[in-house]
Amino acid sequence: STSRAVVRPPRASVFLRIVRSMLPRVARSAARSAGAPAARRLSLVALEDDFPAAPAVVATAPKALDTQLGNLNGLPCVSLSGLGPAVRYGIVVAAGSRHEMEGENGAAHVLRKMALLSTAERSDLKLFRDLEALGATTQTAVDREYLMYSITCPPEVQAKALTLLSEAVMAPSLFDYELKKTKPVIEAELGDLAANKESYLLEAAHEASFGFNGLGNSLYATDGIPSADAVRAFYERNLVVENMVLVGAGAEIDAVKTAAATYFGEIASGAKASGEATTFGAGDVRIRVPGAPETLYALSYGFAAAEGPSLEVLAEIFNQQAPPNSQKAVVNTYSDASLLTVMGSSESKLTADAMKAALATLNGLSISDDALTGAMAKLEVEAAIKSGTMAGAVLPAGLAALFGTPAAATAEGVKAVASKIGGMTPAVAAVGKASAVPRASELI
Repeated sequence: STSRAVVRPPRASVFLRIVRSMLPRVARSAARSAGAPAARRLSLVALEDDFPAAPAVVATAPKALDTQLGNLNGLPCVSLSGLGPAVRYGIVVAAGSRHEMEGENGAAHVLRKMALLSTAERSDLKLFRDLEALGATTQTAVDREYLMYSITCPPEVQAKALTLLSEAVMAPSLFDYELKKTKPVIEAELGDLAANKESYLLEAAHEASFGFNGLGNSLYATDGIPSADAVRAFYERNLVVENMVLVGAGAEIDAVKTAAATYFGEIASGAKASGEATTFGAGDVRIRVPGAPETLYALSYGFAAAEGPSLEVLAEIFNQQAPPNSQKAVVNTYSDASLLTVMGSSESKLTADAMKAALATLNGLSISDDALTGAMAKLEVEAAIKSGTMAGAVLPAGLAALFGTPAAATAEGVKAVASKIGGMTPAVAAVGKASAVPRASELI
């Protein structure tokens, strides 16, 4: 038999034949598109033309947040009706760690962790399943001056959601076994606190600034987890109508008032929360970490609550002018005080020099018109973004109803607080090698 060799053309020649076969079709397509509308022949438009045949863009202003206030049966009501499409209800309570009495350290922290467990009407499992069936989500928060319980849900199930929220706020079981079950979660959070350098340092800064009570109370159960009796005593004393406000985001004021009457009409009455009167002291708190190669430091200055907005602007200017990744300024504002804290970290043997550098930056800030305008604009945008979301609007609205809102910062106010700092002695806090940290008198 004879065999015939099959000769295949090179790959390149195959490609060329395919291209030649397509040319007539490409030409016909180009001829047809020459008379077509612009939207169908974008490939023939010059590259410098900006979006040919695109519809004109019409700018629309964002929907304004409509805030309305009311009061029913002594319970203040706030409506934020510019948000949606879901609804979010929150109970904000003017009680936090500063209101803890002797033997109650950590009670506010523990109460938050025990929120939304069992109630007088249902077990924790039943409550969880009922929330899940509604498609509702919950959030709790705690700070030195407040607790918050909130629920977000579709509008059509808000009546059932409010029933669950009211039970969690007004009728929690707070059983001993629930505290025992919650204990590992709290201990894990305490471990996270030690690892979170900034939070750990801020706790020490509050203690150095305000002492061992009131605003100096730790936000966490750092002295050991309190007993269930202590948590119940804190709850019964502070969660009363005199300390609460109901906020409805995505709800009209009439709906919020109806919710207050229907679901929160039986809130217990009591005394308005009161804590230790706030006085600032230039204290010194050092948390020793043996062999620490790095030391964290904080310099804190106490001001009046009304000066908080001006301090926010000053802190923003500091953060823009300080050397990157070395120092940071934060402000904590409360109902009767505000605290400016400059913090940083350094190799332990260089801590004194780093603290002096931080003070030099603070005292040498350039508070020009441009710096003021830029800082104020940035803070205004950040606040608008936060208050424009359902998650971010409820808490600020509740705190404003409980404590009032300080006047906005002014250029004169910022310059005034900056001028005060030079004559003040800061509170000193540190975490790391304690012997490397100078006293305040050695810095100024």
